[in-house]
Amino acid sequence: MALYEFEGKTPRVDPGAYVHPQATLIGEVSVAAGCFIGAGAALRGDLGRIEVGRGSNVQENCVLHMNPGRAVIIGQGVIVGHGAILHDALVYDRAFIGMAAVLLAGVKVGAEAMVAAGSFLPTGMEVPPAHLAQGNPAQIKGPLSERRLAATAQGLKIYQELTERCLRGMKRVG
Repeated sequence: MALYEFEGKTPRVDPGAYVHPQATLIGEVSVAAGCFIGAGAALRGDLGRIEVGRGSNVQENCVLHMNPGRAVIIGQGVIVGHGAILHDALVYDRAFIGMAAVLLAGVKVGAEAMVAAGSFLPTGMEVPPAHLAQGNPAQIKGPLSERRLAATAQGLKIYQELTERCLRGMKRVG
């Protein structure tokens, strides 16, 4: 993994987290135990801070950044899908951010809420707990079903197991 100190602030990665060697963490970044950070992910804590909560995953090619003095906070057990962009966002526990979703400054995603793949959440939008936001610009589509919540929990479990597998068995061969 590429870790860079920025103006005296150094990324902190729990030894029980997996950060791919091709991920980049800059400045004030904290990655908790059980997290998975995928290849190509860029977590830029140069202008503010980034926290990734226990058991969360930030998949390949995601970008996390913020305006000066702001933060990106990801709660526990959160899924951030491939290629998502989070800018000054607050994502509560067990939420799901779909692939290629874009969350602008001040966005708040409630616990167990879902942002559909490819959705664009404009500045300041709030997604209520256990609700779906979808579209460009995103709109609240309604509450998530128990079946959808269970599927998200299963997907999270897969990534948490992958974290452990990568810590044990990922080896560069070329």
